[in-house]
Amino acid sequence: MSLHRRCLIVTDFLRESLLKSFFDNNDGLCTLNFLENVLVDIQHAELKLQHEHTTAVDLYRIISDLIKKLEQRLDDHYFGNKAYMILNSLKESDKNKAEELQQSFESFIKVTIEYTNSYFDKNRNFYEKLSVFDCHFPRFLKWEYIMDVLDLIKIDDLDKDELYNEYCEIKFMYNNLKNKNVKLNELIKSYILNKNVHNPQSTTYKEENLLCDDSDNEDFLLRDNKDTDENVRFDQLWSYLINLKGATPNIKKIICYVFSIPCSNAYVESIFSQMNHLWTNYRKRMDIQLVAAELQIRKNSSIPCNDFYKSIISQQDLLKAITTNDKYETKRRICSQ
Repeated sequence: MSLHRRCLIVTDFLRESLLKSFFDNNDGLCTLNFLENVLVDIQHAELKLQHEHTTAVDLYRIISDLIKKLEQRLDDHYFGNKAYMILNSLKESDKNKAEELQQSFESFIKVTIEYTNSYFDKNRNFYEKLSVFDCHFPRFLKWEYIMDVLDLIKIDDLDKDELYNEYCEIKFMYNNLKNKNVKLNELIKSYILNKNVHNPQSTTYKEENLLCDDSDNEDFLLRDNKDTDENVRFDQLWSYLINLKGATPNIKKIICYVFSIPCSNAYVESIFSQMNHLWTNYRKRMDIQLVAAELQIRKNSSIPCNDFYKSIISQQDLLKAITTNDKYETKRRICSQ
């Protein structure tokens, strides 16, 4: 047997022995239980940040909630029930080891908080001001905070006097809805359903996908099944309020600007993922405008294939353009210039 082979056998034996010793003693088991418990909070925050609909308006609430939860764990010295039980039993047999483990858990949480703040603190003030558009935040629809946002984003052609009138009308309308004890989630659900469904006779949607979360598998970890206004996604709320009010050009400019600011690269990554399937070697001769059009349809359309097909064949002008040279009109115009 070669020296290399013997070294591999010894390495495998040591690795197996190390793993076995780790899982056989209370120290390793306690650490695993602690990580299982505390990493859930971090994972929930991470999954929220990965949603395509998550914007910079969400960021302050998501990160602040995570930090508050971690700080509360430190204050309560709570590391999960299973870890708590093991620590209690260790205190009777080896008090020093129990204290050492507890200190390591506290150190882990502190480092996590410091690491998160090191990235978040740079723009904390900016994200906090944007949270005025978050309906779950105490500053929601407070005029002085909206003015703070306007000082930051600098939108051209904004009539602030008219903006204030629009703001008052939307605020009164929102307060009336709240005071009437109307379930906003039901109103918005109906509004989104009517916007998404092209052919109500043949299309059915799962209602749980209309609010809060997309259909990602991980989202089931985050879903709150309670039928309350906490399930309202505030980008959909703003869409509903603006649609209900009618002409609000200044408010609409602000909302469109603010909700277009991403808080992560999740949406960009989803575009690259779509492009990998869209612009393959077999389709590499597609025109850039055609690729862009197909990509926009993929990202912005939620109409099922059957209804999309029925929509296409019902539009005679579109069918004519497809079957004739009319579809090359743009190309001819570009070439002639």
